[in-house]
Amino acid sequence: STASSTKLTTSYYHHASSLPFVYKTISQSFDETTAKYPDHECFVFKSEQKRYTFKSFKDEVDSLAASLLELGFEKNDRLAVWLPNTSENVAMTFAASKLGLIKVNINPAYVGRELEYCINKVGCKGLILSPS
Repeated sequence: STASSTKLTTSYYHHASSLPFVYKTISQSFDETTAKYPDHECFVFKSEQKRYTFKSFKDEVDSLAASLLELGFEKNDRLAVWLPNTSENVAMTFAASKLGLIKVNINPAYVGRELEYCINKVGCKGLILSPS
């Protein structure tokens, strides 16, 4: 039986590669990389004229995660994020991962009724959006 004709019943297909599967979250991998390379460049957002090292980006992510905890978010809560592709959106992705939240990306082009339908359908506990 080939892989294409095999019905997968789990999230991981262990024989797809000779490389072993790494059992770490994105947050764990990011924190390890930050510990090894704190001063190396991590992200550049040219349109925002922002540059982050691993350490500076981790500091921002940790601050966002702490704020979400203070707001009462808990593991498996759904967090709607209604932002374009910005540094804030990327940082929110890492913060949600760190806390075990389910980040629900909302199309920034949605109008009010579409946004309301999506948030209610998915059951989001909160919404992150741009002040503008």
